[in-house]
Amino acid sequence: MLLAFVSIAQSPGDIDQRLSEYLEIQHRRMGFAGIVMIASSDGQVVEKKVGLASIELDVPIRANTKFKIASMTKSFTAFLVTLSEHEGKFS
Repeated sequence: MLLAFVSIAQSPGDIDQRLSEYLEIQHRRMGFAGIVMIASSDGQVVEKKVGLASIELDVPIRANTKFKIASMTKSFTAFLVTLSEHEGKFS
């Protein structure tokens, strides 16, 4: 959905504004909190932060905020191990 949203925008300023609006809506609707970066082959286009890193301590999200992602990366690791095994990189 975000890709369709970005393809409508024409300039980095337009992308910045539309992304801010979209993230605020998602923050209000479902409590989304995080960092979204849209980049091109030329480099970073726009980075937006929304929400809090810690609700209890009222700490805002910063560019270097570390998120607890639990077991989310296990599926990526399993995929890469399986792919590497399929390519014969393990013996």
